[in-house]
Amino acid sequence: SKLSTTWSPSAKMAATFFMRFRYEENSNVNYEQATFVPGATLWYAPSNKLNLTMAYTFNNQDTENRACVGWYHG
Repeated sequence: SKLSTTWSPSAKMAATFFMRFRYEENSNVNYEQATFVPGATLWYAPSNKLNLTMAYTFNNQDTENRACVGWYHG
């Protein structure tokens, strides 16, 4: 699921906040994965020829997989 909102207090300034969450699982192989990604983007235009943008994104992913890995010697 994704969520995003933008706030613009003036014509020369805006802030966007976003968040993404994803959860996957497969019970046949005991696999689970959760992803959480929040972030923000700030935009400011002090003049007609200059635009400044600053962005931050945090990515957190947890994976659990109980699988047997085979070793083959040839």
